[in-house]
Amino acid sequence: MSGNKATIAKIGKHIAELRKEKGFTQRTLSEMVYVGEKTVSKWERGIVAPDIAMIKTLSNIFEVSVDELLSGEKIENNNENCTVNAINAYTYQAKHKVLKVSLFIGTLFLITFLLVFFISRYYMWKVERFEIQDQLSVYGYTISNNLDTKVIVDKIIYDDPYAGTSDELKANYIKMSLYSENEEICSSEFSYDNDIAVFSIMNNYIFICDNEKRFNDKELSLRFDFVGKNSSMKKEISLKK
Repeated sequence: MSGNKATIAKIGKHIAELRKEKGFTQRTLSEMVYVGEKTVSKWERGIVAPDIAMIKTLSNIFEVSVDELLSGEKIENNNENCTVNAINAYTYQAKHKVLKVSLFIGTLFLITFLLVFFISRYYMWKVERFEIQDQLSVYGYTISNNLDTKVIVDKIIYDDPYAGTSDELKANYIKMSLYSENEEICSSEFSYDNDIAVFSIMNNYIFICDNEKRFNDKELSLRFDFVGKNSSMKKEISLKK
């Protein structure tokens, strides 16, 4: 045991002796100095010393000098060495408290930093662009994190080689569906009173899938259904990365 710890233990032992001489219980003493009973127990077991501001109050209660209380033993004359040892012990205790507080604050800061880091990583959005160019071309984004996946198709171009002729693809019902691993995630559909050229409809169409659900964004496909009075067409486009 270091000298400082030994001095604190000695002061605690002397407090216990003085308390018993006065016939006080630990609870009685704690009530007299307005601290918890466990605090008195810690004093007497040498875990901590009483707050320096409380030493005068305790010396009055026990009817002993401050020097005797700090020396941890009965003294007849002023013992400078005992007082110096007690001051060193209190300095040690103060430094120990500062160290414990510093360690606590440092640990709390580290835990907070790690918590914020991992939460931000967990919720961080990943944005990827896709551009599928074909007769029916689609352009857009997949946006995902660990909880949610969103798909935005911001441009669709249908290059109809028969546009403007009687053979151009027309429809009065169109359905666009997003699939992940052959499971339909979301869809959009609309209809018209008359057949309309598909290329003119698709070139102004935007599709957004936002159903607040996490799904596999590596196995995506778009399925189109075009239904007209005289013709129809189905088309599937893979967005696989």
